[in-house]
Amino acid sequence: MANGSTLCKVLFGILFGVMAVICVMCSYYIDEITKEVTLLGTLICGRRAMRLCTGDLTACEDALIYGYNLEGTGVDEDSGVIITKSMEFEPLCDAGSSELCDQLDAGMIFQYGNIASAVLGGLGLLLLIIPCTRKATCGFFISAGVSAAAAFAGFLIMSKDLPCWDVDNTDVDMAASCWLDIAALALFVLASIITMGAKRDNDRV
Repeated sequence: MANGSTLCKVLFGILFGVMAVICVMCSYYIDEITKEVTLLGTLICGRRAMRLCTGDLTACEDALIYGYNLEGTGVDEDSGVIITKSMEFEPLCDAGSSELCDQLDAGMIFQYGNIASAVLGGLGLLLLIIPCTRKATCGFFISAGVSAAAAFAGFLIMSKDLPCWDVDNTDVDMAASCWLDIAALALFVLASIITMGAKRDNDRV
């Protein structure tokens, strides 16, 4: 019975851990951290650039969800949606814009936070599979969750009053990447709780 209970904990820990790592990877890959609906269209902020989605508002939301802007520019002709880069931070930072240098630094926090989260989550999954290292899994999952939270929260804090998160003057909202990091945090916490009781030595899974 004890072995069966441990097996369930390990399997559910792997399930939630894998889902969390997928969320983190999707957050990084989609690169849609904040968004703002304007008269011109929907502005989307990523790590290194701001993009503009023009066309039908509902179709634009679908385009963002399904990632037509993954390469920074793209066209979904059937839905009448066009997504283009409206601002690239690095060249403007190099030209002397301290504001956009700060925005670029915020993007780096998001980038490295998600990378750290994915690596820690992956190590947690590896340790969970090996019976003699199973006790360490909880700490790795918690650390991965904290890294995912730091990725989007750090970006928002660093971006306060900058183009991507000027909450006092614009109707900017969190976009898909933030919500994916929040989901990853919740899943990592669930995975750590589930695996906390897994035995260290005599499990055979």
